Amino acid sequence: MKLQKTMTDQKLRGGYYTPKIIRDFLVNWAVDSTTKSILEPSCGDGGFFETVFDGEYKKIKEVVGIELNPEEAKKAEKIVSKFGKNSTIVNDDFFKYYVTTLEKKKFDVILGNPPFIRYQYFDEEQQNAAQQAMLSAGIKIDKLSNIWAPFLIASVTCLNEGGRLAMVIPGEIMHVNYSSKIRLFLSELQAKITLITFNQLVFPDVQQEVILLLIDKQKKSEKIENFTNSKMNIIQLKDVESLNFFDLNSIPVNQYKNVKPTEEKWTKFFLTKEQLKELDIIEKNSLVSKLGDLATVDVGIVTGANEYFVVNEDILKKYELEKISLPLVGRSLHINGLIFEKKDWNENKKKQIASHLLNFPDNKYENYSELMKKYIEMGEKNNIHEGYKTGIRKRWYQVPSIWKPDAFLMRRSHKFPKLVLNNADSFTTDTMHRVKIKEDVDLQSLIFCFYNSITMASCEIIGRSHGGGVLEILPNDAETILIPYKKIAAKHLQKIDSMFRKNREIDPILDYVDDILLKDHLNLSSKSISEFRTIQKILTKRRLNRRQYNKS
Repeated sequence: MKLQKTMTDQKLRGGYYTPKIIRDFLVNWAVDSTTKSILEPSCGDGGFFETVFDGEYKKIKEVVGIELNPEEAKKAEKIVSKFGKNSTIVNDDFFKYYVTTLEKKKFDVILGNPPFIRYQYFDEEQQNAAQQAMLSAGIKIDKLSNIWAPFLIASVTCLNEGGRLAMVIPGEIMHVNYSSKIRLFLSELQAKITLITFNQLVFPDVQQEVILLLIDKQKKSEKIENFTNSKMNIIQLKDVESLNFFDLNSIPVNQYKNVKPTEEKWTKFFLTKEQLKELDIIEKNSLVSKLGDLATVDVGIVTGANEYFVVNEDILKKYELEKISLPLVGRSLHINGLIFEKKDWNENKKKQIASHLLNFPDNKYENYSELMKKYIEMGEKNNIHEGYKTGIRKRWYQVPSIWKPDAFLMRRSHKFPKLVLNNADSFTTDTMHRVKIKEDVDLQSLIFCFYNSITMASCEIIGRSHGGGVLEILPNDAETILIPYKKIAAKHLQKIDSMFRKNREIDPILDYVDDILLKDHLNLSSKSISEFRTIQKILTKRRLNRRQYNKS
């Protein structure tokens, strides 16, 4: 985590201004000849208002912009003054102004690009005001969240019936855990929600996905397709220039999918209605379990300094640490198959890969060997003992919660996620998750059953996709992964392990497992099996395409 003192002023303010092409698109969609009032909760230098003034503005009676930075607020004032006496720029913190003035006001259009700043970087007064703004919508703020979240929620509460909100926000709204309450809140809006995503980065200096959020709030008097909750559509474009050729109003309402009033992730709305229907059916299938029904998933060992506590053979011998070492695999790169064998660990060791975890005994320090003391002293010279995790321990060099898992689940994956059988009695750090099977579950069968099209699609839906195209699965999310579990002969796991070691491709393995598990066990049609494979490919391709574009 970056410390506040090491971050630039721009990053602390979240001061990344919206490209003109995006401003034009959002304004042209949101503002029309009926618009009478506009709010911009973080207006910066007034760029959005400049775009509004160049277009449909003659019936606008009120424009309100809030900007914390005084110099930027002065720039915005020059633009807003063109709209007349009822328009103003407020040089203040948005949340403070919201709780004193805006909470009961409504606007026809809300525009903006709220700052992307971690909640913890706001001062206490700002945090309290943000918390109050969220509570007005019935949401308790998560202190791990980013400040764009309360900006969005407070803004939505200011939106008129029939009004439109158009904002630039992080793509993490779709899948991160702290956004779950926001997803629930928006799902209950009775609105048409559109998310526009891009393969390429919107802001070159921001290494995360940025999306356009467009909310068309329905009037209570209107009954478009019986809106009981929100409807959603996700549109994926190559880059922001594609907005020049895209007309959102041409998208028919029947392409929007129903959003259940839940905290579920929105990644699945990249799929068609037919694919969503297949998912809904399989989730209700009694032969399909969740990983959490079959096993527990926990983070790997948190050493606080892997470069110190995880060592290679040379370091082990130099300090004579063999008696306090445990076998370890630290990276998915060092696992060649779907079964991690003792011979695999020995191969890593021979290559001088760091394959030993140091487990300092709970003896008196005086009883440690001289070389062990020397290694501890070396750690203190390098300030290992002052780390975030090591600094809170009674004895900084004693790593807690060391236990051996039945299997490893990769925390981050490239082409596809992996669940690997631990046949080497090995330990792992928090680069992987530790999986412990439950009673009456056959371990080898569980590993085999993981490699099917339903489970691969499920992983893509519940996981978090980073800007670089990496799929991250957290322990709580991992336990919701769908798995059609059945006891299988051990030879089948050996078979797919051998297949993977030969060519490291997933499709032949999915073909093999799908035939046994989905066709014979679940009795799914070839069409349904093909649909799940398509879902997996669509979502995986989306991740990996973004990675390729981001490299360019």
